[in-house]
Amino acid sequence: MERKEELKERIKELLPAEASITKIDFEGPEIALYTKNPGVFFENENLVAKLASELKKRVNIRTDRTLLKDPIEAKEMIMNIVPADAEIKDIKFNDAFSEVTIEALKPGLVIGKEGSTSKAIILQTGWTPHIYRAPTSKSEILKGIRHHLHRYHKERKQILNKIADRIYREIRGNNVWARIVCLGGFREVGRSCILFETNETKILLDCGINVASTREPYPYLDALNFPLNEIDAVVVTHAHLDHSGFVPYLFRHGYEGPVYCTEPVHRTFITMSE
Repeated sequence: MERKEELKERIKELLPAEASITKIDFEGPEIALYTKNPGVFFENENLVAKLASELKKRVNIRTDRTLLKDPIEAKEMIMNIVPADAEIKDIKFNDAFSEVTIEALKPGLVIGKEGSTSKAIILQTGWTPHIYRAPTSKSEILKGIRHHLHRYHKERKQILNKIADRIYREIRGNNVWARIVCLGGFREVGRSCILFETNETKILLDCGINVASTREPYPYLDALNFPLNEIDAVVVTHAHLDHSGFVPYLFRHGYEGPVYCTEPVHRTFITMSE
């Protein structure tokens, strides 16, 4: 694993001088590049793809903070840039990430053909759009999730920077080993939980419950033989309770690390009767 300074040097070598990179920020497993010339990345769309391929990282391009329009002015500009048919329902600005979240019933119109509309938003306002589909029916859960993502965006930024410090830490020694410990979900349906451990890292793959059992519904976390705060990360494969239902327990008892999973989505279920 390359360290931060090594990655910064590689990025500078891979990018042209006219990219005008002012800051390289590490946010968890991703890299954010702040530029005074975002147009360079639109003129050469393969630039980001090539960079991501070389680094084996997801790369986010953001405009330098000095070029960000005032949120009130930027909101008015966005409403003029995006077609009214997109039916924008909400616009929020997250200055910690230099991003604007846009909820619309037709997010494709906010993106535009080949990304033309979202590019125009970046070039004219400086803010990088994060585009969501607005729920077609009321969803208090999704509303609450998006509210907290916005309200605590500065705290999220701090958490991601802290996780990055852990990811890019200096490796200790050359004695490399790995093992897998099955903590639930084998020879049964439910409470899926696997510990993947190396000499450097402890990762849980899923942490679910067995919804059909009252005798042994939970994973064998007591077999870990180390405090839960020593876990580096939890990876949730999908949101079914037999894979995710026991994750809150980890936080209740000392875990403070990241949970890698898909973003929340809103689904509308239609029932039909004869």
